[in-house]
Amino acid sequence: MINSLEKAELVINRENADRFLESIVELDAACFPLHPWDAGIWKGLFDHHRLLVYLALRQKQPVGLLAVSLLPLEAELLRFGVRQNVRRQSVGSGLLDGLVRELTRLSIATLFLEVREDNRPACLFYRAKGFITVGKRKDYYCNPRSSALILSYRVAQDNVPPRR
Repeated sequence: MINSLEKAELVINRENADRFLESIVELDAACFPLHPWDAGIWKGLFDHHRLLVYLALRQKQPVGLLAVSLLPLEAELLRFGVRQNVRRQSVGSGLLDGLVRELTRLSIATLFLEVREDNRPACLFYRAKGFITVGKRKDYYCNPRSSALILSYRVAQDNVPPRR
């Protein structure tokens, strides 16, 4: 991750998840106060998915997180948040750019995610990053009710397997 204040990022996977679980849960609650994921949810994701979590750091404190589940030819962005006080300071861009570099290295062709249709800042961010809408889940979210847009990002043309 590269940003104007600090160049630091932690990558957490199944092997080192226990060491960072408390920080992930606390940051998740700060980023998603209405719908935080508890330690049990995070532990389950690490135990049962090929999960990577990127933590963006500022002054050695976590300020942003990105969680992605890796599949053989695609990845799903499960969680992506930045603390309110550092939003619009390239933290999210740095995390996403780092993820795309890693997906390219792993020869993963496509990144998918779901986003609340009414989350205008997130929708604008993803579109600016090159994501396109490929589907919609009506009334997917509740509290408040909203549809989910399914977005897709082509990581690299070279990563697409040949058609047979």
